[in-house]
Amino acid sequence: MIYRQFILFFIFVFFSMQVGADIYMGKTLIKNKKNIDVIEILGPAYLKKTSVNFLVTVGPTKLNTIMANKIFVTGPLNFQKLQVKKMGEVIGPVKGKQGDFLRLDIVGPVKIEETHIGALFMTGSLFAKKSTIENLDITSEKIVLKDTTIGNIIVRQSSKNKNKLQRIHLRQGSIVKGDVIFESGNGYIDIKNSSKIYGKVKGLTKNRVQKRVVKEVNFSAFWRKLKKLWDSFKEKESCV
Repeated sequence: MIYRQFILFFIFVFFSMQVGADIYMGKTLIKNKKNIDVIEILGPAYLKKTSVNFLVTVGPTKLNTIMANKIFVTGPLNFQKLQVKKMGEVIGPVKGKQGDFLRLDIVGPVKIEETHIGALFMTGSLFAKKSTIENLDITSEKIVLKDTTIGNIIVRQSSKNKNKLQRIHLRQGSIVKGDVIFESGNGYIDIKNSSKIYGKVKGLTKNRVQKRVVKEVNFSAFWRKLKKLWDSFKEKESCV
């Protein structure tokens, strides 16, 4: 515990070297501030209706209606209406709604809703609902997507549990536009409620349960080919 506190304090001191930073110690509430260059908080933080270039917090952090270029959070992050234009890094669990991020790097479980992420690099479980993730690079044993659109998915092999099954659950019409790759070869995909995968799938585990999943993935490919044939037929018909 002492070692962890030392590491967190070191992180805070490192970022505190920023010239002109607004530095806060202890429980902090910041509201209605605009165009702040750097805010650094050591302790529980709550920010509302504030815009900042670079936000650094060490401790539980709640953000409501925040616009930032970069954020670095060590501790649980809870957000609503958070826009990060450049880079976000979080060490700790993340839970939020109505976020917009260009890139996020997270170590910890994630639960998001109505959120757009350009590129998400993370380690931990993921639950996304009514969201869009353009590219996902993840080390996880459980990924649940509900009514969510995603580009490519790369599931990295865990160094601790190399033989553990890595599961993706697609629900409520979720769509994967690109490829799904399991590095470990222990991938499992459960597709329900008209969800679809349009790209290639690699690294599925070879077991009896997985055969059903492979058929569902191939079934999605079948519908894509059928749609292309239908579109081609309509084009020829229009030329007659």
